[in-house]
Amino acid sequence: MKRYKKILMIWICAIVVVAVSVIVALYDNANQGQDVAKEVAVETLRKVAERVVNREFDELVILAGILAILPDGKYLEELIRIIDEKHIEEHYNIFLDLYPFKSELLQKKGLTWEYIDYTRQYFDIYEKYQQENREALINVIELQNRLKNVTLDWTNMKASNRELESLAMHDELTGLANRTFLHEYLTSSFEHAYEEHELMGVELMDIDFFKEYNDHYGHLAGDQCLKAIAGVLRKQQVPGKIFCARYGGDEFMILYTGMTVEKIRRVAEDILREVRKLKLPHECSNCSNYVSVSQGVFVRIPVGNSKEWDFTSRADDLLYKTKSCGRNSICLSTERFRDKFIEIK
Repeated sequence: MKRYKKILMIWICAIVVVAVSVIVALYDNANQGQDVAKEVAVETLRKVAERVVNREFDELVILAGILAILPDGKYLEELIRIIDEKHIEEHYNIFLDLYPFKSELLQKKGLTWEYIDYTRQYFDIYEKYQQENREALINVIELQNRLKNVTLDWTNMKASNRELESLAMHDELTGLANRTFLHEYLTSSFEHAYEEHELMGVELMDIDFFKEYNDHYGHLAGDQCLKAIAGVLRKQQVPGKIFCARYGGDEFMILYTGMTVEKIRRVAEDILREVRKLKLPHECSNCSNYVSVSQGVFVRIPVGNSKEWDFTSRADDLLYKTKSCGRNSICLSTERFRDKFIEIK
């Protein structure tokens, strides 16, 4: 909108110049006051040109085009003289845009050598202008490439950070969540269950006679055994419902949220059954010929002043109870009292 207003202003000023030129023509016919009228026209043009030259270089071509249609070209010649005085043609784009008007004026005046010299300047400047445009384009392309590289680096860095974060939150051997991740998840899950008055289950599980297994079969076999058990747990994981983590050594913890007691019981039984299906020989076990696990599961709605460690402590009590009852089984309870539980073989 501002540009249209500027162009309109130039047209109005040019119309004034045209009107004055008509007056000049009338006075010319009447042979009186010709010099005065010309001075008025030239002064008007100078004011218009000065306004455009000092403020809006880009509109010079518009003004030159308007003045080029006037008779005998004297007003265009005056504009070009003002431009020469101001050294406006040092700007490449102005020089190139004004070339058609100035070159035509030089030809009309019969200034052949000046025309040739001016045309030579035009081609020199045009080539220089094009070269700078090419260099600018190359710079833009290089800048875009650098920006792409920076974006790619940033993307790679974020991916690396996510990978490092994942490594920091997971157990290196089993790939399950580690104690740090488990602690964060347990706290948030407990708070959610407490606020929403929902059931929450905590299960502690360990491998029966794992020390004897390590001593007999070696630590490499022990690591493979831990990985196999972790594989069983990983298949049971359900985001937002079942979360499995390595608690330490041969102990694992499973957190249950948003599930009924019966569903939690079925998952715990599935884990017990799937471990048995592995049929990993265990000659040093006193409860089975194969690797087995003992599980303590506590399920309850957090109420009153209960804390998350109340759940882990109760699950640990139930795990101890399982071991006291012969291992290779599950003790599950929904009561805080130690003597109330059900045993699942």
